[in-house]
Amino acid sequence: MNFHYTSAVSMLDKAAERFGSATAFRDAYGSISFECLYKTSRILASRLADTVTTSRTSPVMVYLPKSIKSIVSFMGSMYAGSPYVPMDYNVPIARFCATASNLCPTAVITDTDGFNKLKCEGLDVPILIYDELIKGEANDDLIDS
Repeated sequence: MNFHYTSAVSMLDKAAERFGSATAFRDAYGSISFECLYKTSRILASRLADTVTTSRTSPVMVYLPKSIKSIVSFMGSMYAGSPYVPMDYNVPIARFCATASNLCPTAVITDTDGFNKLKCEGLDVPILIYDELIKGEANDDLIDS
């Protein structure tokens, strides 16, 4: 990981340790504690790193509404060692596809609605469902190297 990723994930590591169950973020669907954000981001990072190539030259596009899910995806991408590119649902599909074509991302993280919007676009990139990525346990060997 380079300095910027290390700094961001290190800050979350320390915040999770220090603030634990305190609320880190809140959205229209609920809230997430620092500890849960830490754990869920690391699970997502493990699944991401186990599924696709992750590195500082392999960006991950996050196609989600502004939400806790997007924050977890951003942090998970960084834990996996990849930069993230946020793409809100309000972005027209044509613009999303043009951006994806230019960036050549290693993956797109989205939810079921986003998957249904993107699957017809013929993207040559794995489209990963957020709710599937956060299942299981973190694999420290995949993300702590």
